[in-house]
Amino acid sequence: MFLLWGIMTCVPAAAQNTMLVKGNVQLFNKVDTTVITDNERVGYGIFENKERAEAVQREFQRIEERYNDDFVVMDEKYIELLKRENIKSWTSAKTRIFEANVLPGMAILFVSSDYTTTILEIQEGVTEYKDITLKVNRLKETVKIGTPKEKR
Repeated sequence: MFLLWGIMTCVPAAAQNTMLVKGNVQLFNKVDTTVITDNERVGYGIFENKERAEAVQREFQRIEERYNDDFVVMDEKYIELLKRENIKSWTSAKTRIFEANVLPGMAILFVSSDYTTTILEIQEGVTEYKDITLKVNRLKETVKIGTPKEKR
């Protein structure tokens, strides 16, 4: 009995207050003011508080400002930052739905494929977050990569 009691008292109090939060992310195109409906995943990372998420968000902005002339280096720096900050989770592609076990006061940083970001701060008792807006700049251009195959 003592061993069981000892184990039960070692569980941190914060672990008992975790919430399963769900929601979806909406990509809003600032160029033509439309919602993007393409199948595109959005990455996200969970941070201990909003201040920490804002610091990572500022790092994304610094990379863009510093390396905006060299897209290859800029992309490498973004990928390094994603790995360093453990931003490894992805929403579903079609509906951009996410799920996470978090504590109130934590923050989720969302990152689009062109590295624009937005932050969601988790509120006490709120488990459903609808249409979190991530504003991106997209031109309606289709770029075809590769060469067409010859028919035989």
